[in-house]
Amino acid sequence: TDAMLKFYGLEVAEDNVLRTPAPSSNPDDTSRREEDLAKLGNTFIGANPMRAVVSGAALCMSPGVVLDLPPFSHFGLNVMWIDDHCLDRSAVEIGGRKHCDTSRGRGNVVKARSKPTNCAWYTLEVYLPTLLFGCILDKWINDSEDGYLLKYLPEDLPEGLVQDKVRDLKSCHCRAGHEIASGPLTFSIRKVIRSGRMHNKEELDALHERLWSTALERIRDVYWQWSRLHGRQPVPPIDDGGDGAPAPAAGTVPVRSTAVEDSDCATSSTFAGLWATSTVAGHPQLAAFCDAPWANEAHRRKSRRRLRLGAGLVDPAWHRRARGRRRCELPPLYATDLNPHMYEAIESLVMHAKMHLEWVLVWPSVVQAVRSVHMGKLPSDMSYNFDWTEDEEAKAACSWALRDRRAELCEA
Repeated sequence: TDAMLKFYGLEVAEDNVLRTPAPSSNPDDTSRREEDLAKLGNTFIGANPMRAVVSGAALCMSPGVVLDLPPFSHFGLNVMWIDDHCLDRSAVEIGGRKHCDTSRGRGNVVKARSKPTNCAWYTLEVYLPTLLFGCILDKWINDSEDGYLLKYLPEDLPEGLVQDKVRDLKSCHCRAGHEIASGPLTFSIRKVIRSGRMHNKEELDALHERLWSTALERIRDVYWQWSRLHGRQPVPPIDDGGDGAPAPAAGTVPVRSTAVEDSDCATSSTFAGLWATSTVAGHPQLAAFCDAPWANEAHRRKSRRRLRLGAGLVDPAWHRRARGRRRCELPPLYATDLNPHMYEAIESLVMHAKMHLEWVLVWPSVVQAVRSVHMGKLPSDMSYNFDWTEDEEAKAACSWALRDRRAELCEA
């Protein structure tokens, strides 16, 4: 439970209610940010779990914002918070509002999603990379060192130094009376909207470099935070779905990669800790599934369940150089220090971010085209009345099929 609360950045208040910890008031900026990175969890590197908007519930956008900003739905990767927190914060940055003014209601969000049948594989290969991509997009939206303070409501922040930092943060991005977006992606989106043209080659190349450098900086934050997560429960083995030999039983130790030290696994018994430090290949139940350059290929199992993104975040050699250091003392991180599979994924994320600028340019025409057709006039509309047929039985069959489909969508 303690590791979970640290991961999400939550604490139990006196009335036995979960809340986000208040930011540090340490006068030394470097120490203050390091303390906040250690205790604020997702709030520092992603979304505030108590204040972030939820798509379909607390996310309400004005007609002007809807006309200017397209969704990030064309991204080729699963990205955490892509249709709620990231979309809302990008609207805040591009629109020039450096404060949180979203709904203040409380509620329980229930989504009809089945539980993963293979917890270890899903967490390492799907969930943690998806969460990382959301953390990177969050940094692309606002890359200020104290940008995480904007994810709080004013009444959540202590008086004094922290409030002063927020006021400075709002004023430092104001030029000639106009707010500017501080993240590399939001700055480019605002520039494209205001100029009405796509970036030229030099601007795209500069954006590509800045997106990569910002992503690597956020990855260092994620590494430092998650490498400090230590749990008490054993990590479950991977079920390969019946294809291949059975997974090693708990307590047995297969041959490990020499690139990973056993002591790393002993002190990183959480999924996040194993993944961030790339010590998955040294875990007795997970090593045989790793598909990474540092894994022992001679003992790799033939299985449908392969850990590629899930084999780890960084090269174990970089982890050995960074282990035990303060956040400000971490060695430089280059793209070549990443898991090769992760490098390809982030490069794809960068390319889709650049493609998003083209989507921004054509989005008003898309909205106009959609709004020019009255609801119910296209066969793809759920309210379409199927007047194309005179056969009453066919109409009834189509109507019932539509109702069944609508019920399935509501359940999902």
